[in-house]
Amino acid sequence: MKFFLKRIKEGMLFFAELIATFVNTVLLAFAYFTVLALTSIFAKIFRKRFLPMKVGSWSKVEQKEEIDDYFKQF
Repeated sequence: MKFFLKRIKEGMLFFAELIATFVNTVLLAFAYFTVLALTSIFAKIFRKRFLPMKVGSWSKVEQKEEIDDYFKQF
């Protein structure tokens, strides 16, 4: 009888963990995509860019005129 009750308990614990994993995954995905969607909507309304693209952020480098200067630099 003890063995039977122990197996039922183990089965219920496995089922509870399975349900908890599923519910947590669904709730976290819903929260993530809701927050992401709301942030995107508000950013588009207020024309906010979180990662601004800078044009021309490269600096100019003075190049050496002689090609021989590039050989054996170190």
